[in-house]
Amino acid sequence: MSQTPENVRWITGSGEHPVDVALFEPPVPPAVAVVLYPDGFGVHDHIEEAARRLAGMGALVAVPDVFHGLGRRLRFSLDTLDDAMAAIARVSEADVERATSVALGVLNAAAGGALPIIGIGFCFGGRIALVARGVRPSAFRGCVALYPNGMLVKPAAWTRPPIGWATEGSSPALLLFGGADRLIPHDEAEAVVAALEASGTDVDSAIYADAGHAFLWDEHPNHDRRAADDAWARISRFLGDVSERVSGRA
Repeated sequence: MSQTPENVRWITGSGEHPVDVALFEPPVPPAVAVVLYPDGFGVHDHIEEAARRLAGMGALVAVPDVFHGLGRRLRFSLDTLDDAMAAIARVSEADVERATSVALGVLNAAAGGALPIIGIGFCFGGRIALVARGVRPSAFRGCVALYPNGMLVKPAAWTRPPIGWATEGSSPALLLFGGADRLIPHDEAEAVVAALEASGTDVDSAIYADAGHAFLWDEHPNHDRRAADDAWARISRFLGDVSERVSGRA
C-alpha cells in the first residue's frame, strides 16, 4: 500500500529564468527518483496528487515548472484551456532542457546521485518526458508517458518534431493511451510506439479501448477509474523493475 509522503518543498534554480522545482520526499528511503513533468496546466492539484502518489510508492519526486520562461509557477484550469494551449506553444526545446537540467540537479543533490532516475509525464508532460530521455539519454533509466500528444508534428518554436528527440533515448519506456482519445488518434499512438521500437527502445504499451484523454485525472470529465487503476499498477511495476534492474536484482 502506498504511504503519504512527509515532506514537500520548493527549490529554485539560478539563472535568468529561474526554474522552480517541487521536491516530494517519500516516507521511506527512496528506491528510485522521478522527474514528473506537468501536463499543460502547470503544477496544479492533479500533478501534486500524482507526485504524492509516486512518493508513496517510494520514489523521490521532482516536479519542474516547465513554464519558467513565461512566469513563475503558472497554473491553468479547464476553464482557461485557451491560455494553457497558448503557453504550451511558447515552450521551447531550450525550456525543456533547462527544466530537465535543474530537476536532475535537485534529485542528484538530494540523493547523492545514487538513485536511478525515471521521467514521467501526462499529456504535454508525457511529450516532454519522452523528449527529455533523448535530450539527456545518459540521465534517465526509464520513461513513462501517458497520452503524450503532439509527438509527430514539429512545434513552431522547435527544430524538429518531439518524436525526433524521443528516438534518441535508449532507456525502456512505458506508454499508455486511451482508445477513445480525440486528441491522439489510434494510428498516431501506434506510430509513436512503432518509432520508438524501431529506434531500439524496449517499449511496453497499452491502449485502453474506452478511455479518453486525461483518463488518469480524477476530476477530469474523461476520468476512467478502471483504466487509471491499471495505469497506476503498471507505473508501480515499472518503477520496481527499473530499481531491480539497476541494482542487479532482476
